[in-house]
Amino acid sequence: MPRGLRIGRLFGTDIEATPGFGVLLAVYLYIYRDSGTAAIWCLAVVVSLLVHEFGHVLAVRRLLREPCRVLLWGLGGLCVWEGRPGTPGRRLAISLAGPAAGFAAGLLVLGADRLWAPAHPFARELVSDLLWINIAWSALNLLPIWPLDGGQALYCVVALVRGRPNGDLVRRVSLATTAVALGAALYVRMPFAAVLAGLLLMENLRTRPGLE
Repeated sequence: MPRGLRIGRLFGTDIEATPGFGVLLAVYLYIYRDSGTAAIWCLAVVVSLLVHEFGHVLAVRRLLREPCRVLLWGLGGLCVWEGRPGTPGRRLAISLAGPAAGFAAGLLVLGADRLWAPAHPFARELVSDLLWINIAWSALNLLPIWPLDGGQALYCVVALVRGRPNGDLVRRVSLATTAVALGAALYVRMPFAAVLAGLLLMENLRTRPGLE
């Protein structure tokens, strides 16, 4: 896996960022134009990505007892560890831990909003962004697209059901789902989503799914 520049350490885990992650944030800043709104969105993105990835980190530590690092890159975040990949059942739990952490964070933000209901426009914007990212993005991340968590979970489920992994089957499902997502993004005129779907499509054309 690629290495990034170490930007911090949290709960004993290094956090790294690649230049691609800086480009991603720059794209967000360009899309929003308004500096205040863009800064709040970028803050929500970084916080939500860390919540998601540390869901994976906690699962890796508990199930595999392996040290790991968090990598922020052009397509979001990755939990990377060197060592044994784990059984399909454990890998399935690790794959689902990230979205689960995102959903939990979204529910916490929703509950806090119901109790506190901040009136400041920036606070309202931050709450809205955190809810959207942690709930909507977590749901989208469960789509059976490689290398999203849903694609990795599908790989593990196939391995559990059939007794062995089948990267070709997962790749076909991933390609079909990504093509549909790309078409939907173009149809509703969401260029950024279309670019991400296009990048995922290229990744699936270039590589064969595998967790070994």
